[in-house]
Amino acid sequence: NPNGATAPVRPALYLHSNGNFYGTTPGGGALGFGTLFQMSKSGVFGHLSFTDLNAGSVPVGRHPGSVPMSTLVLSSDGWLWGTTSAGGVNSTYGTIFRIRPETGEFQTMHNFASGTNGNSPAAGLVSDGQGYLWGMTRYTNNGTSTHGTLFRIHELTGVFERRLTFASTVAPKGRVPEGNLSYDGAGNLWGTTSKGSTYNCGTIFKYTISNNTLTTLSDFSDRQVQAGAIKGNEVAATLVPDGAGFLWGVTTAG
Repeated sequence: NPNGATAPVRPALYLHSNGNFYGTTPGGGALGFGTLFQMSKSGVFGHLSFTDLNAGSVPVGRHPGSVPMSTLVLSSDGWLWGTTSAGGVNSTYGTIFRIRPETGEFQTMHNFASGTNGNSPAAGLVSDGQGYLWGMTRYTNNGTSTHGTLFRIHELTGVFERRLTFASTVAPKGRVPEGNLSYDGAGNLWGTTSKGSTYNCGTIFKYTISNNTLTTLSDFSDRQVQAGAIKGNEVAATLVPDGAGFLWGVTTAG
């Protein structure tokens, strides 16, 4: 529980080629809004603290954004990227950030806002190997719509694009995505939503990058087995490939 974080730490650690582990906590730190930390294999620990203040009011040594819940991902040019689920210039909507492991240089690359691009990401980013990092937000507009979005950001230019908005019970089905996307190396992103679709218990989906199409593969149901549904609901985890053609995941209820 690094530096006194009080919220559960969901993200995984990232092991850099420099031999250090990097990660985030959604709470704790100097101001209580979360940390981005580095730890050596011998246990030497250091951290940066986030703040929920906007960029014009951030104290020296603190970083805009709060409640980071993302695993970090390495871009082709050597930056570690992540998200915060709140904070930033627009106060409550979250950010995309990157940090240079060698120097500790920190940059905010995108500030989420009220509107159709989505806000409040609950997971990190995944690289497609073609220069883009992909992620999802839980909400759209000012948080009153719980559908969420799927987006990408260019790792060199920082250009942000919303690619689609979830629509709950009609295509693209599902809402409130909370896990990371998984890239299969063949042009597809795989993921889950925690709510929405036929039984309002979430979905498993495949997103094809080339034609911007989302295909719902299965619905979840928290009650008796329903036709075409998987028993369980509230998927908040990332799907993990086993190298043998299967993706594995868990539900938190059902």
